[in-house]
Amino acid sequence: MKKYAYLSCCILIVCMVLCSCSKKEGTKNESDGTKKTSEIVETNGDDIEEEETVGQITDNDSIGKETVEQQTTANKQETVEQQTTSKKQDTANKQETVEQQTTSKKQDTANKQETVEQQTTSKKQDTEEQQTKPSVENKITLTILDNMWLDMLEYEGDRAGIDEVIINNGVTHIIDGAFNRCTGLKNITIPNSVIYIGSQAFGDCLSLKNITIPNSVTYIGSQAFGGCWSLKNITIPNSVTTIDYGAFNGCSSLTNITIPNSVTTIGYGAFNDCSSLTNVTIPNSVTTIESYAFNGCSSLTNVTIPNSVTTIESYTFGGCENLTNVTIPNSVTTIDKSAFGGCSSLKNITIPNSVTTIESYTFGGCSGLTNITIPNNVMFIKDRAFMECRSLIDITLPNSITTIESLTFYNCYGLKNIIIPNSVTTIEHEAFRGCINLVSITIPNSVTYIDSEAFKECYRLTIYGQAGSYAETFAKENNIKFVIQ
Repeated sequence: MKKYAYLSCCILIVCMVLCSCSKKEGTKNESDGTKKTSEIVETNGDDIEEEETVGQITDNDSIGKETVEQQTTANKQETVEQQTTSKKQDTANKQETVEQQTTSKKQDTANKQETVEQQTTSKKQDTEEQQTKPSVENKITLTILDNMWLDMLEYEGDRAGIDEVIINNGVTHIIDGAFNRCTGLKNITIPNSVIYIGSQAFGDCLSLKNITIPNSVTYIGSQAFGGCWSLKNITIPNSVTTIDYGAFNGCSSLTNITIPNSVTTIGYGAFNDCSSLTNVTIPNSVTTIESYAFNGCSSLTNVTIPNSVTTIESYTFGGCENLTNVTIPNSVTTIDKSAFGGCSSLKNITIPNSVTTIESYTFGGCSGLTNITIPNNVMFIKDRAFMECRSLIDITLPNSITTIESLTFYNCYGLKNIIIPNSVTTIEHEAFRGCINLVSITIPNSVTYIDSEAFKECYRLTIYGQAGSYAETFAKENNIKFVIQ
């Protein structure tokens, strides 16, 4: 404190000396002195005042910091809010974009589907137009000159528009597919020079109604007239030896056909699904009728098989649902599987002595069959041979068979009585299942095995046999009534 007092005295002396200066200068110095004095006085103030000043500064700093912190917090909150708002806006924009893209994709898909439907409709219309008869303006008469080999595969015109074809003499071969799918073709003249009609030569000629095949032709190829559904009549000349497979397959309007004596083979499915064919005469020259030859000929009522045939192959007359009579000659040794399957109108049939085997489902589904005679030469009756013959009342089994195979008489509702011959040793699984009206069956001592379900669903059955026989044991084990003869 003494130091501060000494300094104050010195300052006062200096001030008095300066007062003698000019008034202006004095005034200035006085002012300066006063300012300095004030500063010194302030300097020499109490420690408490200095502390208060420091405190005020500190308070101001605190207030400033608080203000800054508040401002910073506010800014941060505002920034966060802005960012949140921005994110929400971005999310909304993205959702809107996704919705727009989804809508766009749906629209594109709808457009594509509509395009596909239009194309499909257009194709269907084109197909229908191709299959319909050509208009008068589009009729084309095609004249084939004396080429040795007729090949229409390189024809660049509209096949559907060909209405008539004239083939001049000199052409010897109508090769495979020559006029295939000439859907408007109604008339064709084949000259006597032609010896060969190839596979599918006239296949799917939908408008072709009549055709004359000359005597020069020796071969009719596979599917040669397949799918000619408007073809009603055709004459096959004596020069033809083979009707190949499917030659007239699907000719659904064909009502009559004459097969000449020169033909030895009727091929696989030759007349398959000729649903309007009512009569057919098979000549004695035919030795082979292949599988499916007359399958699905649903209007066929009568057929005579000649003595030259040795085998009736599988499905030969399958599905001929209006076939009422069929004559099987003594020359036949084998009737193959499903040969007459599904011939629901067939009522009576006699199997000749020459037959040794009746294959699987040979007469299966012949629901109108009431009687059948099986000769003693038959050694094998295969499974399901008479399955679903619901009208079969009586059947005599020959002494030559040793086994009644599974499902042989399945669901033969009309069967009432049956005698098993002494040659039989085995009755297999479900052999008589579903014969609900079978009331009696006679089983001989020769039978040593009967499957437990051989007579399943034969609710009224009584087994007749000898005491101590296997049949008696079987009956007791399966709760079937047994009567000792």
